[in-house]
Amino acid sequence: GTLVPLLTSPHRRQVSAVMQCLGYLAKPCSVLLDQERLVQLFKKILLAGESVYVESGSEADYSSLLPSVVSALADTVSCIQIISPDIRHQLAAPLVSLVQVYPELHLKIQQGCHHSIQSLLAATHTDNDSFLWLLNELTYQGLLRCGGNSDPTEYSALWRDLLTKYTYLITDLDTKRHVHVALLDALINSYLVIVDKLDLKQEEEEESGEEEMEVDVPINKDVELLRNLALLMTEVISCLEDDRLEKWVVSLVNSTIAVSEQVIHAEC
Repeated sequence: GTLVPLLTSPHRRQVSAVMQCLGYLAKPCSVLLDQERLVQLFKKILLAGESVYVESGSEADYSSLLPSVVSALADTVSCIQIISPDIRHQLAAPLVSLVQVYPELHLKIQQGCHHSIQSLLAATHTDNDSFLWLLNELTYQGLLRCGGNSDPTEYSALWRDLLTKYTYLITDLDTKRHVHVALLDALINSYLVIVDKLDLKQEEEEESGEEEMEVDVPINKDVELLRNLALLMTEVISCLEDDRLEKWVVSLVNSTIAVSEQVIHAEC
């Protein structure tokens, strides 16, 4: 009772610390509170979390608090039986924000990001619809942000950690494996969906009667996104064992062929 009012504190680091405390208390609370009151408490924690991740990238940067915020959400949501659509959307926001700010974090904090993300995914895995939705949102929106960065390889370590390392925050081995497999499927599927939507045609230059001058032709943003994503995915999946990629080989090859044909037609 005395902790909840502190969620509205203007001090973001204090909010993050209170969220962690409430996360640790979530399981005992689930014994004492009914589901309705537990969901109400969780929504207050979610709302408080927004004050941390929405401020990330501002003059007073709170990006370093995001991993602990995500872990606190994982501790709490694991006690909720039904995850409503509005809660799903509120869970996705800090996950995507954490991916986006990853290159700005200190190395020590970066090394722990996969623990927070995997634990939140695992906390929703008993609700399959919410679990898959959150996975798709994380990978699709995450890849778009990685691809929009001038150096997408800054995100390689995060995705490799997510796909190859188990987190100590998940104790059940089957759940750990399930999260790993589902993450890889969602990541590759999101990549294929994004690539399929790209328009790789170069805009035609308007004819001019004036003397031609050498100018820098701007690169099609979709072409740049494709290059960045291809570079990122190459670095990420190259560390995986062949049997994990076997089911995706045909889809990846077909996508590469389709992209090549689109580029060739654009140049003709």
